[in-house]
Amino acid sequence: MTNKQTKISGSYEISPVTQKGEMDINLPDEATNELGLATARLIDTFNNSSKRVFDMFCNSMSTLGQPIGEIIKGKTAAIELANQSLYMKLAMTKETNMRKLLAYAAEEFEEKVVNGEDIPNHLVETDEILLIEENASLTSNEEFLKLWAKLYTEETCKHGSINRKTIKVLETLNIDIIKILENNIFPFCDNNGFYWGKMHGISDLLLLQDYGLIETNPICASSINLNESYAVRLNKDYILYCYPNIACSAIIKSQMYRLTNCALEIKNNVKLSPEITSEEAIKIIYEHINKSIEYWKVAPEFEKKIHLKNTIKNNEMFIICDNDNNVVYPKNSPFKIYNEFYESAMANIEEI
Repeated sequence: MTNKQTKISGSYEISPVTQKGEMDINLPDEATNELGLATARLIDTFNNSSKRVFDMFCNSMSTLGQPIGEIIKGKTAAIELANQSLYMKLAMTKETNMRKLLAYAAEEFEEKVVNGEDIPNHLVETDEILLIEENASLTSNEEFLKLWAKLYTEETCKHGSINRKTIKVLETLNIDIIKILENNIFPFCDNNGFYWGKMHGISDLLLLQDYGLIETNPICASSINLNESYAVRLNKDYILYCYPNIACSAIIKSQMYRLTNCALEIKNNVKLSPEITSEEAIKIIYEHINKSIEYWKVAPEFEKKIHLKNTIKNNEMFIICDNDNNVVYPKNSPFKIYNEFYESAMANIEEI
């Protein structure tokens, strides 16, 4: 009985100054080991990818692109090895992990192409890229391989988006920590890294402090200039606006938790998929902010510069708006849009 064949066809550069060569390679689906399965999946991934992504890998002299180069050169004999030495098995495990990483990275690049985002014509290996590849080769955990693939893709498309310290921190994490970040922390952090979530997760915050992912910030969030409203994007759908000149905090008095630069890089460069929706996260953020406003006060740098004619009502202390600046929270807000909120506040502020 003949095994079902997985096939890959395409072209590759023989050299920068000569024409392209053609390849047509088959690999049995029913592979006898993990490397064969990973390679079969890899071929299937490229069969479902655009020519733009396939050519980028084939025409690059990168470490991650080597499995494609090996397939092109016909070096698939190792897949059929049934008995290897311990050294060979370790080497094969790393190679298997790298092929899985390549498949996940190809999927990430393909998503960018579909979304109209630019990807490079060739893969260029930086120190950070090599470090990501090395770490990926040492894990067989599919979730972590997907994480490394996301980091690889972002760093490849924009060199310098991931620094070595962030990669080193990720080396120390396990999948449980990643899940805490994904579901309990990142959905409640604004674009500056400030955490606006519920405090029942204090054990998670303390754990993340031990890993150097979050830190206590001894200052409140406030606007930089006089009569400006502190504004920050909470997520892709909602923006927080605070009363002008007011120092605001999501925790107590003058303290907040904030992501470290490493954690902020992970948040900004890794498209995680939390279980909680944007709308659910905003509702929790609003409820927590609403409890913390009793500690809000005029920022110290503005105390001697302004006088409030009337005490600020709780439902006028802040608003959360959608992308069209329509007020979403508080539900009992007297304002419908941001401009109404700001103009009302300025009418209550008297400069000294």
